[in-house]
Amino acid sequence: MRSMFQGMAVSGWTALMLLAAMPTIASAQAWQDRVTKRGQINVGYRADAAPFSYDMQGQAVGYAIDLCKPIVDAMIKASGRPDLRVRFIATPLDQAMRNLASGSLDLMCSNLTDTPARREQVAFSPPIFVDATRALVRRSAGVAQINQLAGKKVVTIARSTSADVIRAYGEQNKLNLTILSATDGDAALGQLKLDWAQAFVRGEVALTLQWKTSAAAAEYTLLPERLQPEPLAIAFPRGDPGMAALAQSTLKSLHSQGQLARTHERWFAQPLTGYKVALGLAVSPDLLAAWGRL
Repeated sequence: MRSMFQGMAVSGWTALMLLAAMPTIASAQAWQDRVTKRGQINVGYRADAAPFSYDMQGQAVGYAIDLCKPIVDAMIKASGRPDLRVRFIATPLDQAMRNLASGSLDLMCSNLTDTPARREQVAFSPPIFVDATRALVRRSAGVAQINQLAGKKVVTIARSTSADVIRAYGEQNKLNLTILSATDGDAALGQLKLDWAQAFVRGEVALTLQWKTSAAAAEYTLLPERLQPEPLAIAFPRGDPGMAALAQSTLKSLHSQGQLARTHERWFAQPLTGYKVALGLAVSPDLLAAWGRL
């Protein structure tokens, strides 16, 4: 059987205009009907979410992409249509939720967090990763755990969930933290470098990638605590138990074959394609537990 993966990543706005022009398809429609009528499986991804999904020389690559491809292969096999095309479409998050709900996208393969609010719009596979909030500090500060930041200033990115997480943790543990806000990751790291803040708090993977690719990486270290684990999963239209079963069975098969662990090793332990750094993140206990529930 041949999967006709089209290597070219379609530019976001062009693809979204094409998708918007399609007739709206009820999300409860079975995926087989959608893709057979369309002659194509549409896979959304974020183009700037390394290591989960990103563009590399016109190709969609990443951890989530590698886990989505076997699901797409299973869809092609189950459909009985080996001639189905596969299109990877760079899709911003807000557009992804709309296009999944309408059925214009069949899968969203990136770093999408599975939340109760999002489950009102789309459905999710079992977790493919479990992220968490962590804190980066300067090595020279001699801080070894978050509780040692009591009375200190910590910086987060504006409107990020990490701000709520560290605020709640600080209040619960009576740390009297001052929470500062930065416009983006570079600005937040700048505040840490200048000692305007004594810690930079962000999601573990994004924070680790920013730290490891910074010019002064040796000056910083991650604290060990993983606050409020967040499951990341592959999303697809609601109301299709067949798609849910196919995604679950494919991931279970990958786990039993050791492929989930090997894929994690490739993207989180080995040098990251295009970045020349290794994130150095081991499989977390939360992710091991999620795999065990497959």
